[in-house]
Amino acid sequence: MTHFLQKLYDLEKRKRESNPTEYSENLNQFVKISINFGDITKAPQIEMVNYFMAQAIKSLAPYNKTKKSPLIIKGEEPNSKNYTWTSCMLLGQSIPDLNHITYRTIIGSMLYPVESQIERESGLLWIFTPENERPFKSFKPDSLYNQVFKNNINEEWLEYFLNSPLSTLRGRYSETSQKLAVEKPLAKASKRIEAEDLTQDHQRIEAARLAEERERMEAERLVKIQQGETHGLIIFNMVSQFDVKTADIRHEIEQGADINYKNQDGYTSLMRAVDSNNERIAEYLLRLGANPLLKNKYNETASQLASEESAIYEKLKGYELIFLTYNNDLRAIQLMINSTRVNVNFREKKYGYSPLLISIEANQQEITKYFLSINADVYATLSDGRGVMELASNNDIKKLLAEHIQTLNDTYDDTREPRRSHSNSFF
Repeated sequence: MTHFLQKLYDLEKRKRESNPTEYSENLNQFVKISINFGDITKAPQIEMVNYFMAQAIKSLAPYNKTKKSPLIIKGEEPNSKNYTWTSCMLLGQSIPDLNHITYRTIIGSMLYPVESQIERESGLLWIFTPENERPFKSFKPDSLYNQVFKNNINEEWLEYFLNSPLSTLRGRYSETSQKLAVEKPLAKASKRIEAEDLTQDHQRIEAARLAEERERMEAERLVKIQQGETHGLIIFNMVSQFDVKTADIRHEIEQGADINYKNQDGYTSLMRAVDSNNERIAEYLLRLGANPLLKNKYNETASQLASEESAIYEKLKGYELIFLTYNNDLRAIQLMINSTRVNVNFREKKYGYSPLLISIEANQQEITKYFLSINADVYATLSDGRGVMELASNNDIKKLLAEHIQTLNDTYDDTREPRRSHSNSFF
C-alpha cells in the first residue's frame, strides 16, 4: 500500500510543480470540501475511503512543512471529519515527505474538538499546545483505519478520484463510479482465477520436483550406507593385524567407510582392536571418532573388553566421558564418575578438548557446574591455546567460572609459585 500511495503522491506533486496556477487546492480548501461533504453513510465504503484519501493527497501535496503551520481540521460533520483525520494520519505514516503530519499540532474546531478523535483512534490524549506536542503512534484495533480504511484503499479508485473533480462523488454514484463498481469485481475475479490456475500448476511442478529430489537423496543415502558398510568391513578386517598401517585405515575412511561399522555380533572395529590387544590401532580409531559407548549383542562396550590394568582402558574411559559430555547426558556422567575409575581431566588428542571444555563451549550449564564441583581443571587449554574464558559464551557459565577461579585464587598458598590465572573480564 505504501508503494502506490507514494507513487500517486509524487504524481500530484509533479502536477502542481508543472502547472501551479491550475493546481490551486490548498489545505484550507481541502478541509472545507471534505467536511461539507454531507451524509457519507449512504455511499459504499470503498468509494468514501478513496475519495477522502484522494482529497488528502491533492491537498497535502503543496503542504509546506517548513512553514511549521498546524494542520487545521474544522467543521461540524463528525463522519467527514473522521475520514479526513484518518486520511491525513495515514499519509503521514506512509509517505516520508509527510511524516511531519504525524507530529505537528492538529487543531480542531470548537464544535468538534480533534482531541476526542485522536483519543478514540489511537488511545492517546493529546494536549494541544506548542510546548506539549505528542507524536501519533498507531491506530487502535477498533479505529476507523482498521475497521474501514485498511481493506478498502485501492489504487484504481484513488487514480479515478485524483483525475476527477473533487466534487464528483458527493454522496451519490457517478456513472464512472458505477462502472468501476461493476467492472472492478469482475476483473479481480478473473485475475484471482488466473492466479489460482498458475498457483496449481506451480504446486504440481514443485511437488514433482520435491518427489524427484527425495528419490535422489534416498538413492544417495543407500549408496552411502553401502559404501560405509563395504569400506567399514575392510577396516574391521584390518584392525586385528598388528602390522596394519594407519594410512590404510585413513584411506578407507576417505572412501566413505563407517568407522562404527558392526558385524553380525554387534562388534565394532574399535571393539575388535581392543579384543585383539591392538592398542595402537584402538587409540587411532578413537582419535578418528570411533564411538566407545556402542555395545555388542552381549551388551558389552569396548572398555569392558579391555583389562583395567591396560593403558588403553584409561583412554577408552576418557573417550566415553568425552562422548557422554557431547551427548549432554549428566546422569550418565555422574554414574560413570561415581562407579568407575576415570580421569575427569582426560583430553582427546586431536584438538585437546577435556570434558569441562566441551561442556563450556556447548553451553551445558549443569554439566559445567558438576565438573567444577569435582575440581575439573579450569586451566586446561585447547591445542590452539584457547581456554575457558575464550570458549564461554553463556553469561551464567561465565559467572560460575569467575566465582570458581576466584575461590581457587583465594585459597591458594601465596608463598608458593603463583598458579596460572585467568583475567576475570568475562562480560
